[in-house]
Amino acid sequence: MRLVAAILLLCAVPVTAGVGPVSVTMSLPAEAVLPGVPFDITVSVANVGTTSVAVPRIAEMTMTPFGGSPTTFKRVGRFEVPTYSSNDQGIELAPGEKITGYIPWSSNWSWDDAALTVPGTYDIFIKLYGKPEYMSEGVTYAGIITTNSVRLVRKEPTGTDALVWHRLKEASHGEWPSHGFGSRAATEDIAAEVLAKYPDSGYCPYAAVLPTRILSSNVYRDLAARFPQSPAYPRLLLQEARAVRYEGRVGAKKPDEVQDAIAQLRTALSVAHAAKATGSVEVQDLAEIVRSVLVAELQQLGAPSE
Repeated sequence: MRLVAAILLLCAVPVTAGVGPVSVTMSLPAEAVLPGVPFDITVSVANVGTTSVAVPRIAEMTMTPFGGSPTTFKRVGRFEVPTYSSNDQGIELAPGEKITGYIPWSSNWSWDDAALTVPGTYDIFIKLYGKPEYMSEGVTYAGIITTNSVRLVRKEPTGTDALVWHRLKEASHGEWPSHGFGSRAATEDIAAEVLAKYPDSGYCPYAAVLPTRILSSNVYRDLAARFPQSPAYPRLLLQEARAVRYEGRVGAKKPDEVQDAIAQLRTALSVAHAAKATGSVEVQDLAEIVRSVLVAELQQLGAPSE
């Protein structure tokens, strides 16, 4: 039976704090995820009033396990919106304007949530807030905005996934957070171990994309081909584009390899386009940055980007 409980409750919630009305909808694109991995969060905000408003960007998450007590994480994240600078304190919306953004995988609570990454059902909501004094003059601050509650299911791992989950908890003394592969949760290189010893595990895409190091483009390409249904699939494409770009830039420094480098940069551009075509708002945003850099680098080499 499909995990119907993980289908998200997509309902707009009017918010009247500060000004009104503003509506906000949060959703989780994946029905369910493995324990101990991050997950996509999409947030849409609309100004349904008649005056311009500034939507705050500091994001505070509250998570409640089924039958348990809510936890509000002390460390916060940020509401990111494509085309808006991360330095902007608020997102200004004209009357009738709607924006869709995301809460990044790298949000600070992803390092602090080890107690809530075990298999189970969780309800989540996010509170957006900011400082009115930092908003643009003449634009009204929207006030504190609370999203609807959505349900996340961390499924019970089976087979090889169960072996990996046991290994992750063992390596971190039972304290494995969502961003464990990209943190110091384990003193060992557990990501490399998972990739080498458990190649059929659904944890492999996360072990490849969360650490800061860039692997060979072939690794990401192989994983993307084998795990197209993974919630981490868009990030495999993004990392493949970055890796191919890096490999191409190395060749571009050698006069006799420039043409090969151009071919690689074009390949990276194609993969970046594929990453942009996925449903992840965060990956679409990051892939556009990679795409624009690749276009500029191809132009520097005297080659058309298309």
